[in-house]
Amino acid sequence: MKILTVYNTCGIHRDSTSWYIKCINSILDQDYNNNRVAISSCQNSPTCLADLKQEFGDRVDLYHFPDRYIVNTTFNKTVQECIKKYGEFDAYLFLDSGIVMEEKSAISKGVEALKTNLYSMVSFQTDTDTGLQPLGFLQDSEVAQIVDEDFVMPVGGACNLHAQFFTHDIYESFNSKVVPDVFAAYCTESTFSFINASIKKNWAILKDIVLKHNKNVDGASAGYSHVSNKFRNPWNNLLYDRNATDFINDPEAIEYGLGYEECGNVMLHNPDAYTKAGKARHPKKLKDLIVKYFYSCDSDLNYDDIISNPIPENYVVHENGDITYKDISFLLPTNRDVQEYASKVIDNINHLHFNGKSYEIITVSPEEIKGDNVLSLIEPSPNRGSAIAYNEAYEASSGRYIVLCTDDHVFDKEAPSIVGMLENSSKKYKVLCFRANNAHAPNLPDYTASEGIVARFPVFSKDTIETHLGGCVANPQFIHHFSDNWLGYWLAQEGEPATECDLYIRTAISSSDVGNDEKDEETFKNLVNRYRLGRIPYNFSNEMDVSRFLYPKTFESRGNQFTFYDDRTHGDVVFVQDKVSKSHQGVIRGFHGDNKTWKLITCLHGTIRLIVYDIDSDEKQDYILGGDDTTHQTVLVPPRFLNAHQCLSSTCIFLYKWSEYYEGAQQQWSVHYNDTDIDPKWNLEIGGVVSQRDSGAGSLHELQKQVCK
Repeated sequence: MKILTVYNTCGIHRDSTSWYIKCINSILDQDYNNNRVAISSCQNSPTCLADLKQEFGDRVDLYHFPDRYIVNTTFNKTVQECIKKYGEFDAYLFLDSGIVMEEKSAISKGVEALKTNLYSMVSFQTDTDTGLQPLGFLQDSEVAQIVDEDFVMPVGGACNLHAQFFTHDIYESFNSKVVPDVFAAYCTESTFSFINASIKKNWAILKDIVLKHNKNVDGASAGYSHVSNKFRNPWNNLLYDRNATDFINDPEAIEYGLGYEECGNVMLHNPDAYTKAGKARHPKKLKDLIVKYFYSCDSDLNYDDIISNPIPENYVVHENGDITYKDISFLLPTNRDVQEYASKVIDNINHLHFNGKSYEIITVSPEEIKGDNVLSLIEPSPNRGSAIAYNEAYEASSGRYIVLCTDDHVFDKEAPSIVGMLENSSKKYKVLCFRANNAHAPNLPDYTASEGIVARFPVFSKDTIETHLGGCVANPQFIHHFSDNWLGYWLAQEGEPATECDLYIRTAISSSDVGNDEKDEETFKNLVNRYRLGRIPYNFSNEMDVSRFLYPKTFESRGNQFTFYDDRTHGDVVFVQDKVSKSHQGVIRGFHGDNKTWKLITCLHGTIRLIVYDIDSDEKQDYILGGDDTTHQTVLVPPRFLNAHQCLSSTCIFLYKWSEYYEGAQQQWSVHYNDTDIDPKWNLEIGGVVSQRDSGAGSLHELQKQVCK
């Protein structure tokens, strides 16, 4: 049998490169030869990807997904891409990133089970599997619990999707997809027995072999909430605005035997719809229902639009195996005549004095641009603006230092020496600007009340961009101009005003695009005004005010442990005080806030419902935080946001870190806990115990009249 093994990784929280390499080597060391190995990588870092490519070369196919998708989707897409390249396979082995295959005959024994033609799915036993308990087995066991003969899964049963074969029958039967792809986190496995029954096959757990599963590698369903914010439960947590009650209440679904999350008694299947052998009596009807409810359609997600990239071509791999970045990346967006503009700048850069430093030129243009040392990115529209283009070029770059270019300015020969100045700088923010046309940069506009300068033609260290600027070289709210005003203002407010060096950049062609100046200046003024109300990050935008972070938990016999704060994750926000509240069921605390404090909120024990409200945009966000969830959630709330929470469990412990010292309720904003404009819809059936402060507070409207301009 021809097998494709897909090892699935995710870098949303972190990379685990050395672990990935160990696991992939264990796959390559299997004694089964007719096995192609692919890596499905979602948002792993370029360095991680380069390390994997260097380690395995052509022995594995590496598909990188720069955009965030659930693992079911990236697995399906990787299968599709490998079929295009190698033709159809007989079966597809899904491995999550925690699986290491120390048993060298594991794949061979799985293939033996598939060859019986009884099964369309075969799962391996793993030493941790929460799905086994409802089947009468232990959740954790380092020794095989299923021995002597394979365990045939009953209709409605399930085990975790850690290591599992799927035959090509499934791919053919479900529109060139293997795994259902509408579930944001849990519940996929609860559909598998019905998928098998609909194609008149069984699902088995392989006997005798136990694979080791490290739960702490990438985190379960990383990047996605395990509980629906809308429905506040894990089983109705579907993508694409789908609602599980649609199939739970569908008379046809009930008649033809569809079931869902039977371990939690969500939707029990109709036993009369199956034979004693577990085969569907109406397989086509059942299959059509599964396609309708459990797999995405093109209007949800067109797989042809999913980007899966190889590692960037612009990484330097040395003969000794070391992998390094380029020294300098020049970012050059242009939407004008290439020969008249960009080609002259490219030629200029290629004739600078680099003194041994490596470099690249990243162009972003509606058309492909060719030239020495050029990596050309095609943009879909010429009118999106340079700010977006600069950030896209930065994402594709590999330089340790980033130079922002324009298509109508050229550099003096010694321009690359600016890198040495930054390397020797003792500043926190390693940003330095070229001087334009031998003239000093203008001061910031008078209305900013800042003594800083406009940060024209900046050069950044990559570390500064990633650590302090939110991964952006230009704030994405700008279109074309005034992003250099914002950089200059932000650096001045941070205590390190922008400075110019004695190296020059000169006008090559006199031109100007002022089409968006009015809108860009308005954006700049809004950012300045927002900063005055309380410090904001460089890449601030209204859309990214509130951030949610997920951290994996480690469960073992003593209990569990987890991270709820990591300063590498939360950027420049510095916390100075921790506060804890303990509440009984039904207690409501809030709404509270102020104009200067960032708060990092989490639930250590029990379950809370958290509501966060932006008083400037009138946008509300709703979260369920559970201290006993398998993945721990924290929510970062900026200044000028109100927050309130209700304890949903018998007790709950609420922890929040403060960026400013708490100086008493009188220094905080308070809004009535059940304000009609916020409309929190608290669960008052479990109680509604509130403080006098919260029940006697004024309205949102009154607060906004006082503090909103």
